[in-house]
Amino acid sequence: MPRLRLSAFVLASTMILTATPGHAINCGKASGRIDRMICADAALQRADAAMNAAYAGILKAAGDAGIRAMLVAGQRRWLAQRDADLGHLDRSGDAPDAGTWRGIVLKAIRDRTADLKRLEGGNPYLPHMVAVARAQRRFAARFTGGAFAGYDTSCSFLPGGDGYSYGCFGRQRYQNKDRVCTIAQDWASGSVTETHFVGRVVGGTLRTTATCSIGGGAGPSCPGPGAGGGKGWGASSAREAPPSRPLPQIDADADFDPEAPWLSACLTASDYPVAGTKRAAHPAAR
Repeated sequence: MPRLRLSAFVLASTMILTATPGHAINCGKASGRIDRMICADAALQRADAAMNAAYAGILKAAGDAGIRAMLVAGQRRWLAQRDADLGHLDRSGDAPDAGTWRGIVLKAIRDRTADLKRLEGGNPYLPHMVAVARAQRRFAARFTGGAFAGYDTSCSFLPGGDGYSYGCFGRQRYQNKDRVCTIAQDWASGSVTETHFVGRVVGGTLRTTATCSIGGGAGPSCPGPGAGGGKGWGASSAREAPPSRPLPQIDADADFDPEAPWLSACLTASDYPVAGTKRAAHPAAR
C-alpha cells in the first residue's frame, strides 16, 4: 500500500460525508424490507438506534478525513449487504420462519454495533477499526506504493451454525517500486483460503511470478514463516492491467495482519522467492 495518495479518495469522500448513513430510520419513508421490519418492531428499533449511536461515536473518534471516509464507506457497504443478503431470506430455498428471520436481522445489527464499539487494547479512546486503519497506514508508509497497491474488498453475510455472520474478503496489495506482493482471502464451502502472490510491474502491467496458498487453495502450500526460498512457491505467468480507478488505501473491514514476515521480505528483498531454488509448478502455469 503506498504512502497515502489520499487526494482522489478524500475528494470522493467529501460527497459521501455530506450524506452520512447510519442515522435513525425515517419510518414514514421506509421502503426496503429490512427498514420496514425494523420500523414494525420495537426491539429492532432500539437495536438500530444503538448501532447508530455507536457509528456516530466512531466517526467522532476517526481523527482525520481519510479514516472518517473509510468508516462511512464501510458502514454503507454493511447496510447495503445487510439489505441484499438478509432482506430476502424468506424467498430462499431454506426460508426461515418470520421469528427466525427477525432474530437473524437483530443479531446482525447487534454484531455490527459491537464491532463499531470494540476498543483497541482496552484504550477507551481508540476504536479497533481506527487502530486497524492507522496500522495499515504505518505499514504502507515503509514502501513506495504505486498504481497496484490498495484494498479490493468484498463483504457478505455468510451462513453458518444457526445464523449469519458478516465476513469481508478480497485482495490486499502492497507495492514497493516495481515489486507487488498480495494477500488474497476467499471464502468457499464454509472455509477461508489465503493465497499469496509475488509479482513485478513491467511496462505498466503486473506480472505475477510466484504464488502459494494456505488452507487448501489450488496452488502449493506456502512455506513456513520467514522462509524466503522458492520451495513451496508455484510458478505463475499471469498478467494484469492496473485497476481502472484508485483502490482504497485503508480498509478496517479487511482486518488481517499485514506484518507477516514473508510480506516484508517480499517487498524488500532484491529477489523473492530466492532465485535458483526449484519451484513447484502451479497448475495455472502448466
